[in-house]
Amino acid sequence: MKHIVVAGATGLIGQQLLKHLTVEHCQHVTALSRRKINLPHSNQSVLLVDYSDLTLEPALDESSVVICALGTTIKTAGSKKAFAAVDYDMVINLANQALSKGYKHFVVVSSLGADKPGSNFYLQTKHKMEASLFPLPFTSLTIVRPSLLLGARGEFRLGEKMGELAAKVFAPILKGKLLKYRPIQASKVSNAILTHLKQSPKGHCVIDNTSLHKLGKG
Repeated sequence: MKHIVVAGATGLIGQQLLKHLTVEHCQHVTALSRRKINLPHSNQSVLLVDYSDLTLEPALDESSVVICALGTTIKTAGSKKAFAAVDYDMVINLANQALSKGYKHFVVVSSLGADKPGSNFYLQTKHKMEASLFPLPFTSLTIVRPSLLLGARGEFRLGEKMGELAAKVFAPILKGKLLKYRPIQASKVSNAILTHLKQSPKGHCVIDNTSLHKLGKG
């Protein structure tokens, strides 16, 4: 791959993507960030952006990919409206900007349960985001639906810490059909995304949590 754009570069999955995207994987990586960040590899550069008023650099070629790992929580955002502004508005704005700049491939991190959101506002927002992306004319659109993400965060989230502890207890029994519920390391999600991209996907693809566990083993 010649060029990959990573949105949400300071987040849990974004950080892992930058860690894994060495020059052997990609000639150039553009990390989108609202603040200056340190980058782990020489093939990477930072583009400081305002996601609500975004201007992307043009795609380098037909294989250029945008990976969207933007995301927050209602508690962190402060309200449902503020949460939706990140997990819906910013994601759709990024996708439309990517199309206008010639990007043909778009990968977005959604969530387990986004296909059947019920009355859960978090999942309803993810479902709406996915539904708004499907009609867009990307050559390939990949939806990634992980379960609870594990890894070292820059912020403390009590609910997720409790989930991590529960994961260690219940992980041994979350096998077979229950594997889709097993929490997953952000590094494994990153590996799965890059493995998927190496396969030069076309059309719409949904990678569920079970597939992420299997693809991310490498």
